[in-house]
Amino acid sequence: PFQLNKKATNFQLCVQDYFDPFVLFTVAMQPDPLVSDESAQFNVSGTLTKKNITAGQTILEIVFAPYIQIFDKSYDAGIPFAIFALNVSVPTLPDSYYNLVFVGDPTSDPKYPLDIYGCARAAMIGSFCVILLLLSVRDSWRYYI
Repeated sequence: PFQLNKKATNFQLCVQDYFDPFVLFTVAMQPDPLVSDESAQFNVSGTLTKKNITAGQTILEIVFAPYIQIFDKSYDAGIPFAIFALNVSVPTLPDSYYNLVFVGDPTSDPKYPLDIYGCARAAMIGSFCVILLLLSVRDSWRYYI
């Protein structure tokens, strides 16, 4: 019988204000694809080029969950980092959803609560992962497929 082979989720670079891209980092998750109402593990790694990661301050945010984890180790800009989110609760997922992963520092501005240093994104449409372009426009996030 015919069986659909699902591809691994392909995270892409988020783009800010068209010309100033965030830093892309690698995201691997298990299981892949995610399973509703179960837990997942995320392995996020990369190298920030302009900003430092500060232990006790910089956070990993997985938006769909929502999930936040504070880095427990500092990394200077230019030094590869890795962080493991070992128990991310996956909510009941709709057929189509966005999966956004950020690294940044919290701010005191409610309009911009996170100063984002790096971003990876994927859009799940049915059983397929498609490219999503995420643009930051002064007062709001806009999503385009």
